Amino acid sequence: MHIKIQVKPPVGDQIMNFMDIKLNICDFLSNNMPNPIGISVITEIRRVANLPYSCPIKGNFAYTIKNSTFSNKILPPYTPQFIKFNFSLNLFADSEPMAQILLQGSTGR
Repeated sequence: MHIKIQVKPPVGDQIMNFMDIKLNICDFLSNNMPNPIGISVITEIRRVANLPYSCPIKGNFAYTIKNSTFSNKILPPYTPQFIKFNFSLNLFADSEPMAQILLQGSTGR
């Protein structure tokens, strides 16, 4: 799995890589995340989803994430007050692309 977050601060045109992580889906499910934002995200997803807490992942089963909310509490204190962001999540099976989730938005602190 590959998670990438790019941000554009309120001043300037430069887009910055905020997070760029490749990890095993089993590590993600078991909350073995390499950074605090990732831990906060998986904690919120677990609250509103029917994802397993470890591998194996069931085939032919509909996993859902409903009514999820992320607040500024997951952002580091040095995050600018208003940022535009692009979030991408790419899932792979045996190095072959399997699914992609793309989100665009903005936030305020």
